[in-house]
Order: sequence, then structure tokens, then C-alpha cells
Amino acid sequence: MGVPRGKIPQPEDKVDSASSGLTSYRYRITFGKGRELRFTGHLDLHRAWERTLRRARIPLAYSEGYNPRPKINIGAALPLGCTSEADLIDIQLNQEVETAELAERLAAAAPPGLTISAIAPVAEGSPKLQKLITSSEYVIPIPDENQKQIQARIRAQLAADKLPRVRRGKEYDLRPLIEDMILLDSLELRLRLAARSGATGRPDEVLLALELDPIPLVPHRVLLILRDSD
Repeated sequence: MGVPRGKIPQPEDKVDSASSGLTSYRYRITFGKGRELRFTGHLDLHRAWERTLRRARIPLAYSEGYNPRPKINIGAALPLGCTSEADLIDIQLNQEVETAELAERLAAAAPPGLTISAIAPVAEGSPKLQKLITSSEYVIPIPDENQKQIQARIRAQLAADKLPRVRRGKEYDLRPLIEDMILLDSLELRLRLAARSGATGRPDEVLLALELDPIPLVPHRVLLILRDSD
């Protein structure tokens, strides 16, 4: 049974777009995660988005089954302790909504630290967000140490064939996960790391490989790189 004409679907309606025959509209939101949320994990961030969308009374599409879930899809998980300005989430709605209205309603409902910077419709049939993301770029302010020494470590890391590391008791090679690395004159380390399924680089692991203590540092993700969806 569909939604009666003239009624705007609300989150509590839990309308399944497939079974109801309604068209589903997909939007991609670019958002930031500030210091207030830097220790909020991926699952908790997902819940925060669900609460924000409900508070904003966004007409979400829901999955089928006995436990319908809103159709929201966050891109590459941000490592704990990091901030960001260009993370991505796809949401599916049961009706078309102007992007300016979506932005206004979400900004009013979002918790501190969650900022909305852009919203755009996604073409029908476009691949899932996770299948499009290939890389992440980070900027990390580093301590005022010997710049020449850090530059030498960076050159050595980039020239290495392998960078064996151990994480959670498992050995892996960090080198193929580092796509680019440069120390800027402003003493900011800029990293481009792989962000594919099963092959994701972590900025804290790069810092450890460079003999830098990651605990006091705050990596900031500035870009998610997507492949061409064609």
C-alpha cells in the first residue's frame, strides 16, 4: 500500500519504496566531522545521522523485511580521532526534495560537530558510494621537529618496496596503501591513502612508520577521491 496522495512521507511511516511502487530519490551529502565528534566511531556516526534525519523530518526510503532500516550509506569510515571536511553519505528518499531545503533542515537538526557543506542528486543507476571511493587525502599538522629529518624519512618510505607493519596481531604491507606523501613548508604532512574495500590506509600507521607519535596529532581528511562511475 502506498502513501496517500498529498501526504508527505515521514520517518515513522517507514515506507518501503520497492514494495509501495514509489520512486526512490538519491542524494549525496558532503559533510564535515569536527573535533566534537572525532572520537565518535563509524557505527555511532551512522546512528547520529539516523537521528538527524528523523529530527529534520526527511522522507526517507526504508529497506524491506521485518526490521526496515533507512536507506543511508556512509562512505569510507573515518579513523577514530580524525576530523574531516569532505566526507560523503548517500540517502534515499521517497519523494524529491529541493537540495537547498534539505540543507537547511539538516543543518538545523545536526548535532555539534556535524556540518553540511553540499548536497547533490545522484543519477539513477549510479554504483553504491563504497564502490566509487578509491582514495582519501589527509592533512596533518606535525610538531616543529627537524624538517630535513622528516623529509628523509618520507623519501625512504616512498622508495621502499615494502613497509611491513603489524596491526591487531596481523602483519600487512603499508607501502601499497600510501599513494602519495609530502611535507609542506607549513609543516603539514599531506597524505593520499588507498580507501578501497580490503585495502585502506590509516594515517596513524603512516605516522608511526615515520617515527612520529600519532596520539597528540589530529589528522584531518580533506578529500575523498571517487572513480568515474561510467
